[in-house]
Amino acid sequence: MSQTEAQKSAQAARRASGGGKAAQDRASAKYRASAKGKAARARANARYQASPEGLAHRTRYAASTERKAARAKHRVTPVGKFQVFEINQRYNYGLSRDQYDTLVISQSGLCAGCALQLIECHTDHCHKTGAVRGLLCPGCNFAAGFLLDDPDRCDSLAEYLRNAA
Repeated sequence: MSQTEAQKSAQAARRASGGGKAAQDRASAKYRASAKGKAARARANARYQASPEGLAHRTRYAASTERKAARAKHRVTPVGKFQVFEINQRYNYGLSRDQYDTLVISQSGLCAGCALQLIECHTDHCHKTGAVRGLLCPGCNFAAGFLLDDPDRCDSLAEYLRNAA
């Protein structure tokens, strides 16, 4: 048989078996699922785990998971909560702790929307410009968000509630 005849017969065999890449993928998946394939994968995995690269990977992974666990544990402590709060205020709104405290004092510790005592504060800001408008209680903050920060919608809702009562 010449080279071209061998190629033609190989192509015919591939076509008969379902052909090309798909057939190779099926064969590969079948091998991986077999006991022989699983044993080969286990041997390769054991070689990697025993190698210096495998040891370094396990060490890095263990260190990263320990750090993540330590950070998560720290976040629930009072000091951790305070630090997370400060980082969020700085990152999200550009407010330092002093600026935030000044805002609380200027509002006398009251919600800018309903004038109730602030127990839990939400920093209200313009979504277009990012400018901080004030501190709101959770209810006012959610209401402003649901009303899409549109004063006309707020007025319409207030009028509806007055007429419905």
